[in-house]
Amino acid sequence: MPYSDIPFNLKKNSSTRDIELRTETQAVQNSVNNIIMTARGEIFYRPYFGCSVKRFLFEKLNEFTFLVIRDEIRYALYRNEPRIDNIQVEVEEGLGNQIIVTLEYRIKSLDITTQQVLTLGVR
Repeated sequence: MPYSDIPFNLKKNSSTRDIELRTETQAVQNSVNNIIMTARGEIFYRPYFGCSVKRFLFEKLNEFTFLVIRDEIRYALYRNEPRIDNIQVEVEEGLGNQIIVTLEYRIKSLDITTQQVLTLGVR
């Protein structure tokens, strides 16, 4: 069964005049992004959904901070996204107060490995 998701911008498909759907890999990547960008406790009745990485954005960035962020992201994805496994997370410092997160994971039902790069922080 293919995955599908509705993007937040609700962009219309020009040929069908319906809302464009994100499918398969895009839907899973969108979900992963939403989990990481949602603070734990932000959604009512789902206190464990999300990831608490935003609390590190104004902390001193060092190896210890990067390890904690990496573990927090891995925990949040294993707990909240059952469609993926083999999660690998790399965290590094970007420009200014940005944190660059590189994710690699396998989408179980499609049996493909995909990579995703997220930038956290003030742009």
